[in-house]
Amino acid sequence: MANEPEDPSARFSSPSFKAANAALIIAVLSTIFCCQPLGIVAIVYAAFALNKQGSGDLHGSAGSAAISKRWSTGAIVIGIVTYVVAFALHFAGVW
Repeated sequence: MANEPEDPSARFSSPSFKAANAALIIAVLSTIFCCQPLGIVAIVYAAFALNKQGSGDLHGSAGSAAISKRWSTGAIVIGIVTYVVAFALHFAGVW
């Protein structure tokens, strides 16, 4: 039993892999819909997270996924603020 190989599909169901995948999805969506410069940085960190997870560095993967989520959150916040200000200026007749 101890010499049996590890199930390769178990790696793709780990919480670290799910966190890295979620970080990549959020990063791509925040890049498309919100703030592109911050979203691109989030995509890079999400790619780092997937790469680290694939090499077995689960702690590093979780850290990179967390950094990616922070950048994505920043992109989403800036995007929402920008849209709100643009709509307010448009409806005020200024823009």
